[in-house]
Amino acid sequence: MSDTKVNFFNKLKSTVINKFSSLRDITGQTLGAFHIDSKMDIPSGEADIYLCSNVSFHSSDKFILKYYRRENAVKQEVIEKLRSVHSPYVAPVSDYGEYNGHQYTIRPYYKMPALSDVLTSGTRFSEEELRVFIIPSVIEGLKAVHDVDILHRDLKPGNLIPDDSGDHIVLIDFGISSNADGKTFIVTQPGMTPFYAAPEAIQGIFHRETDYYALGITIFELFTGYTPFQNPGMSGEEAAKLAAISKIEFPADFPENLKKLVLGLTYKDISRRNEKDNPNRRWGYDEVKRWLGGEDVPVPGENTGAGNTESATVQAFQQYRFYGKTYTSEKELLVAMLQNPEEALKDLGRGILTHHYYIIDENKGKLCDSAENKISKDNPENIRHLSALIYSLRPDITEIIFNGRILNGLQEVGMAVIDAVIEEAAKNGNLQGRDFDLIKPVKEFALSGIAEDYASIVLKNSDYAKIFANVRKLWREGKGVYTDTEIALILGYSICDDRRLPVNGKVYDNPEAFRQEMKKFAENDRRAYTEFTQKAKADLDFLENKLPDPESREAVIQALADAKWAVFGDSEYIFKSGKDFDNFIDRLVKEEKPYELQSLFNRYKTPLKEVSKKVWNSDSGAKLEKTVSGFIRIGEHLFTGEKACKDFLNGVMVRGKNEPAYLLGFIKGHKKSLDSAAGDFPEIKEAVSKLYAAGDNVISLNEYLFPGISEFRDFIDTVLNHGRIDPGYLTDFMRRHNNALKAMESKEGISSITKPLYQAYGELISFDNRVFTGVQDFNAYIDSVIQQGKNNPGFLVSFTRNLRQEITELRNRDSRCNEALNKLMQARNSFVSLDEYVFPTVTEFRTFMENVLKTGEKNPSYLKRFISVHGKALTVLNGVSGLSSIVKPVLDAGNKVVELDEYTFKNAAEFENFVTGFCGENNERTLQTAGFVKEHRDSLTLLENNTSIATQVKKLLKSENSGEKEKSISVNGVKYTPVTMKKGDIIRFGHYPQNSDIQKSPIEWLVLHVKEKEVLLVSRYALDCKQYHHGYTSTSITWENCDLRKWLNGDFIKSAFSEEEAERILVSDIKNGDNPQHHTKGGNNTKDRVFCLSISEAKQYFGNDVSRKCKPTAYARQQGASVYNDCCYWWLRSPGDFQYCAAFVGTGGALNLRGYSANYGSSAVRPALRIICNQ
Repeated sequence: MSDTKVNFFNKLKSTVINKFSSLRDITGQTLGAFHIDSKMDIPSGEADIYLCSNVSFHSSDKFILKYYRRENAVKQEVIEKLRSVHSPYVAPVSDYGEYNGHQYTIRPYYKMPALSDVLTSGTRFSEEELRVFIIPSVIEGLKAVHDVDILHRDLKPGNLIPDDSGDHIVLIDFGISSNADGKTFIVTQPGMTPFYAAPEAIQGIFHRETDYYALGITIFELFTGYTPFQNPGMSGEEAAKLAAISKIEFPADFPENLKKLVLGLTYKDISRRNEKDNPNRRWGYDEVKRWLGGEDVPVPGENTGAGNTESATVQAFQQYRFYGKTYTSEKELLVAMLQNPEEALKDLGRGILTHHYYIIDENKGKLCDSAENKISKDNPENIRHLSALIYSLRPDITEIIFNGRILNGLQEVGMAVIDAVIEEAAKNGNLQGRDFDLIKPVKEFALSGIAEDYASIVLKNSDYAKIFANVRKLWREGKGVYTDTEIALILGYSICDDRRLPVNGKVYDNPEAFRQEMKKFAENDRRAYTEFTQKAKADLDFLENKLPDPESREAVIQALADAKWAVFGDSEYIFKSGKDFDNFIDRLVKEEKPYELQSLFNRYKTPLKEVSKKVWNSDSGAKLEKTVSGFIRIGEHLFTGEKACKDFLNGVMVRGKNEPAYLLGFIKGHKKSLDSAAGDFPEIKEAVSKLYAAGDNVISLNEYLFPGISEFRDFIDTVLNHGRIDPGYLTDFMRRHNNALKAMESKEGISSITKPLYQAYGELISFDNRVFTGVQDFNAYIDSVIQQGKNNPGFLVSFTRNLRQEITELRNRDSRCNEALNKLMQARNSFVSLDEYVFPTVTEFRTFMENVLKTGEKNPSYLKRFISVHGKALTVLNGVSGLSSIVKPVLDAGNKVVELDEYTFKNAAEFENFVTGFCGENNERTLQTAGFVKEHRDSLTLLENNTSIATQVKKLLKSENSGEKEKSISVNGVKYTPVTMKKGDIIRFGHYPQNSDIQKSPIEWLVLHVKEKEVLLVSRYALDCKQYHHGYTSTSITWENCDLRKWLNGDFIKSAFSEEEAERILVSDIKNGDNPQHHTKGGNNTKDRVFCLSISEAKQYFGNDVSRKCKPTAYARQQGASVYNDCCYWWLRSPGDFQYCAAFVGTGGALNLRGYSANYGSSAVRPALRIICNQ
């Protein structure tokens, strides 16, 4: 072994590897064929390092496992290609895979330390060690991976390690390597260590020469112990950028031959890298191989041209070929480049322009060189850098490019901008356009920064430069304050004296011309003028504030000064003053139009309050509210006062005398609203009591209804008279109605009326217990029964019904009686019976049923009750041949009847007509329908099962929630709007970090409750992760004294809201109730602007656990929020089971009343607040 090798080997063995602590440990796991033996204290920014063994081969060889912390840290295609590399200079990939969502790779374990560890120990490598042992191994390793299209991208001493023999170096750690896939270069995210990064790598461009640049820096460090651009005061990125423009300073003892190698490997210009015979290209494998062989390889850049001379004098402008044309005038060339920036950038990026100017003027050459270094691929600032360079080269160039046109000065630019605005406004109808084609060139022009540089360099006017800077800021940071069209007009007005005025899609020559036309407009047609100002409100507001000169602004203000009329909705009502409005209300009350008044209040209540206060200086809104609150509502019926309501109720009683069913139905359907009205308005209590008394007087006996006791007495007398003639009828009547009669006995006066009925029924004698001595006696008795039946059919029907069972038993017991029994039943079957009704002939039965139908036509409720009482008997008769044609029409007609409390309809068609007429589109019908459905909801719900009317019933039920929407009121173009927000809406308000880049973005809020213009919000996502209270404590912690409250009302408000936004946040009276389950104290009530919800509020405003589930933002996760199934825990302000705990909502949305300790650090924060809605 040579002395050099011995020394090199000893340097490696004497190096002690620094310890490095890590956080994870998967020791003991078996991944594939490898068992993880122990964790190694080896520093690594991207992975934990483990020592492992191959359990498949039972060998003593050890391996290194890298367990990557970042997901998808290693590209699979890179690993696959590396496994195909079989080189002693490249660490083989023994295995790779994924465990617990993180990738791992396994390579052989090398006992020697990495070269970086040797450097850290203070040891340096000699030129001979570099030439003999290190450089040959590294270039062979690079060649092996480059041959399979792999770029290492992170070559440095830390990724170079000797094999166990110490004979050669092995390339390790391909964690950020890229697959070139046959390309000569790739563009990707910079990832290599900055101190070793080539200039192109800083821009994300990598190729094989990039790895050789890193080799040159590595060789410099291995010899000197430090990198050439290393500076303790600089970050790695800053040092890399410095390296891109600086030369390497070599120490005095740096070997000259080794210096040539480093210079060749770190040559910055890569434009000729594919010209193999060009000496001015960065060294690669072939050049290093020749250098190792002792050949004197030319160092790139040493053959300098005229453009690289130490000093150059200013010469006359030389001709220049650009975009197919040769220019002899510098100014003409530069103006052409302004017009064709993309082509000019090609010349600048290739160094052609820089080289040309270095020849004729060193100072201008330096300007070009500086601009060339500023441009890069896909850099949006490239054209700005080019324009700034052109104006710096020739400040006398006054031309400026706007939308492909050469314009001379800002006056022309301003007029061109206003031309674009006017064309856009005419097309769009207003100034509210965003990102439209006609405005895009203006926006691109302002954002480019070119005009700003033009003002500074050419005009040397800082005021104009500030104008362009401010406009650029508006477009970038305006957050929607102005539309793109408005910003463009601000720019146009600011840089020229053109004052054309675009309003509502029309153009006026100047503000004064607009003023005169508006004056005439208001005088001739105020309604149309008011509509115009309302439609043009946004444009006029903008012009009033943003016209640059006071005279122009005043003209717009004066044009609107006389438009004080209030326009309700789409000109539905127009009032010139509060007094005018009040007179209108008084007239509607006098004309008894409660529905129009109620509708007016429903649709305009919120904006009317604002108009009354801010415009009319009156209490008109409060007056209307008071008027409407005095209305009396009985279900779908609305009355302005006592008299109208009493008249209506008297009408119900009058109708009820003739139609008792209607009266009972009305009381049943409106009982709740009648009770409510009687309680709220004592003056109608007596009328309601009379109505109830009339209802109580109605006597119901199954299908029979009687308005009063006298009508009932007349009916019972008729039954008694019929029963004296036909005892069978009386028997059947009592059998059917006995229970109902007994239930009525408690009613005053009833028992004295029914007593004779019961007496007559009790006097009836039954003949079914007779004993006959023989067949002849039996036959004689049956003959007498039949003869009696001929005179009294009801008797015969009743007789056979009562003895039905005995007749059946006798047939089966004694066949001698069958002849007489058959004769008896034949006589019975010649009659038709319907419960207590018996008809000697079918004709009489048909006449009776026809009368039922006729009565039902006039009184459908009678028909419905008739079928309800006799339905069973009618069904039996409907099955008898010859009777079905009589019974079926009655059954069909009765089944078609629709009953809805006091309303009765013959059929579905009549019900549909009622619904159609009821659900009208005018305001009165809308209110009536909503009241009707609310009053009759239970009965309507039962009717949903009736298929013939289900559609109409659903239509009615749906209309209950189709209430009138509030509309706006406009005065002088100012629109006073109702709160259109509703529970469940999502709005944006304020800004807070939400992504992992910590940049602020709009906060989304969930609307929980709306009361007029006061809106309760809670953040849609959990925004941060905070402790309820810091530090351990066993003392009492309540919302009043917790740290979370202080943070929400302090730092959070300052960070999340502008001053204007913060002013809209209301101070809420916070009730801090006790824990309802554990009874821990909630503490004193507080006044807060921002707060957490309480247990009761989380129950009240969220319907279920699912709706309470909350996802955290990426920022909240970053701050430590605990996440399960993508959802987090979030604090409530209520106490937990102990006084040092706070309740929270779990990841599944359930309320956890036990809570966590107040110092728990993984619960997220979901702020809540109330704001004034300024829609």
